[in-house]
Amino acid sequence: MNASRTTTSFADGTNEKLELHIKAFKDRDYRAIADRFFASDVHWAFEGYPPLHGREAISDFYSQVVTNSAVAIKPVASASTLTTGWTLIDYFVEPHDAAVDPWTYRTIFTWSLRDGEWLVDSAMGIKTPS
Repeated sequence: MNASRTTTSFADGTNEKLELHIKAFKDRDYRAIADRFFASDVHWAFEGYPPLHGREAISDFYSQVVTNSAVAIKPVASASTLTTGWTLIDYFVEPHDAAVDPWTYRTIFTWSLRDGEWLVDSAMGIKTPS
């Protein structure tokens, strides 16, 4: 299905993806995080980490995250056109290691409608002040 024939709005499509994303973190399902949320050619850049490109790199990273931390997610804001958009999200990270302090990442995702499915093209994040 191409983007011109889809009826999935940005809000509906990305809300569905965010629900899946939240569930995947709760279930520690890093493959779902990578494969069903991010585009195959995603670019990912977060403060304190090397840049990542592609689903496999994202999958490898998130396998470590879900193994070592509990993560809660709170969408903050979003905006869109017919085929692109962005979402601002806070990630509250609670490491399983009690010696490591919890932190929050503020992340902006850019989305595009690809073959009728909303997917994240890029993600950029910064650690917010404590």
